[in-house]
Amino acid sequence: MGLLETFYNIRDYNNYAKEPYQLKKHEAVEVVAALERQIPKKAFIEAEGEKTISGFCPMCENDLVYIKTERPRYVSYCPQCGQKIDWRGTSA
Repeated sequence: MGLLETFYNIRDYNNYAKEPYQLKKHEAVEVVAALERQIPKKAFIEAEGEKTISGFCPMCENDLVYIKTERPRYVSYCPQCGQKIDWRGTSA
């Protein structure tokens, strides 16, 4: 069961049941993990070039790139695991 489906089940249950929905342990673990991925973590920097910085996600080690331009371009979230990435302090 996905995170969104868990939330919909809780909402639907609470709308129609006389007692509040009690999260099962595996549902609670999934909800906590999703919330923790919203806390930004610094990317691990591998190499810094003239126009790009390459690094990887601190959670799943997926490759990430920061492109140095007048308006820097970078991913805010890891496309593989959904971890929010903090690029602050990265030289541009």
